Amino acid sequence: EKKPWSDIRVRKAVMLTTDQRAAIDVAKLGDAAKGGFMSPGPWSIPLPDLEKLPGFRKPTEQDLAQAKKLLEEAGYPTGLKVNLLVRNLPDIVRVGVFAKDHLAKLGIEAALQIKEQAAFQEARVTGAWEAMPYPILAVELNEPDIILSRYLSDSPGNYGKYNNPAYDKLYEKQSQTLDAAERKKLILDMQRMLIEDPPAVPYFWDIRNELSWPWVKGFRWLNHYVGDWDLENVWLAR
Repeated sequence: EKKPWSDIRVRKAVMLTTDQRAAIDVAKLGDAAKGGFMSPGPWSIPLPDLEKLPGFRKPTEQDLAQAKKLLEEAGYPTGLKVNLLVRNLPDIVRVGVFAKDHLAKLGIEAALQIKEQAAFQEARVTGAWEAMPYPILAVELNEPDIILSRYLSDSPGNYGKYNNPAYDKLYEKQSQTLDAAERKKLILDMQRMLIEDPPAVPYFWDIRNELSWPWVKGFRWLNHYVGDWDLENVWLAR
């Protein structure tokens, strides 16, 4: 809803110049996974296909030139200034620093506004921000209904106020489709739609590393950070 991001050309310019490998190396010290708008898995665009697309391959000089041309067409031939709201956590601050450098390559000068949790949440909820690095919390299972709902026009998790009726329609259709193959096709179409009309720029997906001992039996790993561990069937073979 707010300039400059209300112009798809500006959002596409940022997407065109995204370097996921660099984001992972800088912000996550190499410990993260490349991916698109769905977490890596059976519902996501396969990585070999994804890496052929701008925003997911290493940016080329042509990508940068095209991005700057898009900004010029959008009315920003000499660049622009934006504020970047950043939650004051080490991981998030590193993403903010990377984003600032990423935008600078386009001539977009980003001022980091680093805020503690309470001030950050107030700014986020009230819409007093222009751009921000924000994680898709891993409490969300690798389920399209949950992850892709944040780009629905009426979703409370749609912080960027993305509004795409065609996307909303596809979401509703896939959510009601019982055939798994047909549903996957719709979900892949939705992801491609988000790449062409980006509501956000994916930098990476976290990798969760955990350790258990071989004598712990019956333990089931959860693929999200927050949840109830089911220990009813766990036993120790020693």
